[in-house]
Formats: sequence, structure tokens, C-alpha cells
Amino acid sequence: MSEVNVGVVGFEEVVVTSDKKFKPRAEFNNLCLGSLVSVEIKETTTPKIDDKGIASTYEYAGIPVPTLVFRYKEAHTAEDEVDRYYSDSYRIVTTKKSDGSAVDAKTFSSILMETYRHCRHRLDAYKGCANFEEPGFPKPIDMNATINDRIEAWRSFCQFFVNAFNKGKEGKPVFINEDGSDILVWMKLIAHYPDRKYLSVPGFVGEGYVERYTEGKKPSIEIKPGETIVLAEGADDDKKDSKAATAAVSMGYGDAPAGMTAEAVNALQEKYAGGKY
Repeated sequence: MSEVNVGVVGFEEVVVTSDKKFKPRAEFNNLCLGSLVSVEIKETTTPKIDDKGIASTYEYAGIPVPTLVFRYKEAHTAEDEVDRYYSDSYRIVTTKKSDGSAVDAKTFSSILMETYRHCRHRLDAYKGCANFEEPGFPKPIDMNATINDRIEAWRSFCQFFVNAFNKGKEGKPVFINEDGSDILVWMKLIAHYPDRKYLSVPGFVGEGYVERYTEGKKPSIEIKPGETIVLAEGADDDKKDSKAATAAVSMGYGDAPAGMTAEAVNALQEKYAGGKY
């Protein structure tokens, strides 16, 4: 729904219900088992003026920019046949801070390289599968280019991974078996740092959080000490133990790039890249 004029309200297609969220399974050592549904680009625009009348300091405010979106579906169990989904997105990295000053090259490259590692890690889960085909590398992104050129460079980065996942051998998705069935993967989702309001993949790839399922083989990924699936009290969860949720738990976020702490890069992702949502 959108207000097209004062007193006139227009209607458009909207999502009226939200997805049920992934649910870590105790029988899987609190991992999730699911399959990739789609990898696509969506155009997103941050308003120049928010609903409170405050001007946005976001560098790309008012400009449609591509966002890379991953969507997974959790496998049903005998006890739970509810359709559950996990989606997250990667947005363009800005070159300006909220105060208008420049983001330094080290910060820019650290965030962008970690985004690449995340996308490549997810793709590598399908190495050896029938439709997997090595895609090479995306084109470089120059933070000193014009704003329009940076947007197009980011679009090229997003399209590279859209093609890598959706157009493997003979143009078939790499996440589909030869018989057309979905390829199952293990996923590690932990409480988002620092608010613990929802589950997400770790902020850093570290030792990995996605791994292809092989019948009879134990996954190598695991919830590590310092990581938790327990959400904060009042967080939007299907069923949570409120007593456990109030426990003080510190959360690790994998291994940070050299010279950057996990907390620092995660905070920068939220501030300059819009985070993952």
C-alpha cells in the first residue's frame, strides 16, 4: 500500500504473512537441514526522507540498488512438517560514513571480501555435484569509481553469483540433483550478534556453516563453545525457552580477517553495508 497523494491511498501487491523460521534440531546437534530454493537479485531503495521526516545519511538513499538474496527451505521431519524458510541478503558497501566522512579502503575491502567469502562458501557446498561448474571470479570493484559505476560493479558481483548458482552445467542450477530433486545441506544458524533477536549464519565463514548432506556421514560443522542458538527474551521465535534465553551467553563469530576483530567488522557491516536481512 502506498500514499499516492494526500488523502488518496493506492494498493499494490504485498506479502501479508511472514515465513516460519528455521528451527535448529536437537537430534542434529542443533544444526538445521534444508535446501537452497533460490539465489536472486532484488532492487531495494532506501528513502531519502524516513517516515519521521528525517533525511537519510545513507550514501545510496533514493537510488535503486541491487541486493543479493539467498533463500533456503528447511527439510520436514516426522514431528514437524511445517514449511520453514531462512533468507538473508547482501547489500552494496558504502564509501561514506553517516557523518559524510570517507570509509577507509581497509574497511571497505574487509567487508567486501567477507561478503565474497560467504557467497563462495555457499557455492562450494555443491562442488562435486552433477551440475556444478567452476565459475571463475567476479570482476573487481573500485571504491573510487563514480557512484553509478560502483552500483553497476556491485550489480555485476551479484549477477556473477546468481549465474554461478542458477546456471551450472547445461544451464541447470547447481543446487539440484540430476533427477531434479533438491540437494540437502547442513546449516549452522546461531543467535545474531549482538542482540540475539533472530538466528543467522555466523558473521564470518571461519570453519564453515554450510555443508552438503551425505547419508550416513556426520557433518563437520558444529555449534562451538561461545556460540548459541538461544534467542534473547522477547525475540520473535516460534518456540523458545524463556528461562534459557535470559542466560548470559557470549557469542563467537568465527575468525575475523587479519587486522579486524569479529565485532568490528560485524558492526561495520550493519552500518555501511546495511547488514544481512
